[in-house]
Amino acid sequence: MPLLIICLLSLFGTPVFAAFDPADGPTVTQVYRVDRNVLVVEIVEGCIINAGQEDFVPLALDRLEPTVGDTVLAYDADGKIAEIPKGIRVYRDSGTSESFLGYYLERSGKLARPDHRLGDALDLSEALDPQTYILSSTTDPHYAGGVHPVRIDRKSKPLENGRYDGGTSIRHRFYHLFPYPLEEGQSYKLSFATLNTQQNEANVLAGQMENWTESIHVSQVGYQPEDAFKRATLSVWKGTGGGHDYDHMVGNPFYLINVFTGKTVYTGWIQKLQDESDIDISFSNGKNNSLAPVYGMDFSSFATPGNYRVYVPGLGSSYPFRIARGIWGEAFQVSMMGLLHHRSGVELGATFSAYNRPLTFHPDTGMV
Repeated sequence: MPLLIICLLSLFGTPVFAAFDPADGPTVTQVYRVDRNVLVVEIVEGCIINAGQEDFVPLALDRLEPTVGDTVLAYDADGKIAEIPKGIRVYRDSGTSESFLGYYLERSGKLARPDHRLGDALDLSEALDPQTYILSSTTDPHYAGGVHPVRIDRKSKPLENGRYDGGTSIRHRFYHLFPYPLEEGQSYKLSFATLNTQQNEANVLAGQMENWTESIHVSQVGYQPEDAFKRATLSVWKGTGGGHDYDHMVGNPFYLINVFTGKTVYTGWIQKLQDESDIDISFSNGKNNSLAPVYGMDFSSFATPGNYRVYVPGLGSSYPFRIARGIWGEAFQVSMMGLLHHRSGVELGATFSAYNRPLTFHPDTGMV
């Protein structure tokens, strides 16, 4: 039976569930703007398959090799606390060759198999070549004949590391600088036929209020109506391209949009807060940890409860957030419940949690 991987993708700022086979190659997950003429293509390569554990049934030719220096403090077979190998490496001989099978967990009798990554690596040289991409439009004459970006910068990060050298999935963001701005309300098509991704083109509708952009930052916890200070920030670090300069947007309006009605409930103006070289006094290391110029969008005087997003014309919108009473108390409760559920040596259940879990990692269970 073929393996079907369900991944959460976000196409053009709108989250959707998409079924795909990672073995078919890297996947374009988002296309969005961070400036009027800077288009970002997000590509995810690889998907980690968690192998899990199974009962270990040894064969005659299996070779067991204890791990060296990789131990855990636990009870041994005689009931005494000792340094026990985290796992014993198991190699299986097929008769013609020997391969690593996984780790034998002696106390449980289980075999922990290594995770593995599905999917080919992204061709970075092709992904960074401006000639790979053509942006065209039937409504914007600047792009009627198709235009290549003049520069591409990259920012990459690991998404998930597979256990036992099981590989890494990676998210890449490529920042395409084009010679002309993408006009509001116009439709564009970005083509990349020679790139080894599952998709070879993406449609872009510039100026949609719902389009998410990574350059607008808000509190994902939200804000309380009585909070004296409510502010969103505008900044983006483009990896090899450094911090992006939004000086040309200082004094431009931003809008607070009601998520459900789509109506503007507040208008403010973008202000510059600090340069890339400025010291951030809120951090003890004396650095600007954004690695980019930072601009502010203040809406402290707005106090009406509801669900909103911050919208900047030419860029897009922030993630939605709430203004609500008691919202900081909710965040505190979630944090405390997280600490409780991560705690070992206690049984979970009523009256503190709806999650039932037996006593774990306790002398009474045979492991500490």
